[in-house]
Amino acid sequence: MRRVKAGTQWHPATDRLQGTDVYGTPSSATADETFSVEFGEFDQFLFATGDGAKWLIADKDQVYGSYSNSQRTILRSSISETSYLARWYNRNGYQEDPWISLTDHDGARTTGNILYGGNRAGGTHATTILPYHNGANVFVRAHPTSPPPPPPPAAEVNPLEHARTYSSVYSNSGAGTGYARSMLDSAECWYPKHRSAGEWMQIDAGDGVMVSGVITQGRAGYNQWVTQYSVDVALFPNGPFTRVGSFEGNSDRDTKELRGFTPVRARYVRIVVDGWYSSIAMRAGLVVNSLPPPPPPTPPSPPPSPPSPPSPPTMPPSPPSLPSPPMQPPSPPAPPSLQIGRAHV
Repeated sequence: MRRVKAGTQWHPATDRLQGTDVYGTPSSATADETFSVEFGEFDQFLFATGDGAKWLIADKDQVYGSYSNSQRTILRSSISETSYLARWYNRNGYQEDPWISLTDHDGARTTGNILYGGNRAGGTHATTILPYHNGANVFVRAHPTSPPPPPPPAAEVNPLEHARTYSSVYSNSGAGTGYARSMLDSAECWYPKHRSAGEWMQIDAGDGVMVSGVITQGRAGYNQWVTQYSVDVALFPNGPFTRVGSFEGNSDRDTKELRGFTPVRARYVRIVVDGWYSSIAMRAGLVVNSLPPPPPPTPPSPPPSPPSPPSPPTMPPSPPSLPSPPMQPPSPPAPPSLQIGRAHV
């Protein structure tokens, strides 16, 4: 295991994840400590933030090697339960490499999605994630016998036009008409009245979901798209809104670009325009994770037992014994006997 505590610098290791650097005092995955132990034999990496909110699993052969901004395979992650590709760096001569991230490296730097760096590297690579997620950890394992528990199931959704509102719409088009057709793959797009930062599209994701990503496209048939945007979320249509992060948008009109983030409980997702190519034009969808059903209510406690009946009263004390009758008076003494004799003459 290797850990860097919350702060503004990445791991001090310079072994390029070979597991040979040993330092610090080994402790837990949430401790206020920075340490590393020898890796030993293994074939898979698990990179995770200290709070467990962001993580990815990759085979060792996808992490090792020499590559620069190249696509590497992520088996599973906190934003996808299926494998996908992300661009990483592992350049010879750079002791901070490899750079491991949830999404492509260039965007991950500013959105807090870098999960590994070395040689005490700092800057936005570190400050956008380590202070907010209790540092980061590296785990290794050999030949897992069972997969880790799956994250909540995620799904790409494309809410209908009536579930969308906008800061403004060119020609005041009504929902589902003209320039208010922003579903993915629609024949047009959302096109606001003004070319100014701060214009927004808001999507109702439905109740009982965790939102974990946004998917965007440019305008159908025209080279117009949003290049930078921010995401705000809320439980109510008028807020209060919470800023999730800022993201890179599109680089052409048709490619669907997915940008993931830590799942957050929300119903309304507002995509705020920060930059664009030619004109502001966007089609968009969401990635959501369904919440599990609530547990059944706890049955009421049984009523308390009735009180025990009172003990019967004790019997009154026995009456005192009658006094013994007085003793019989003693018999009177017998009278003295008379002695009769012959009279002397």
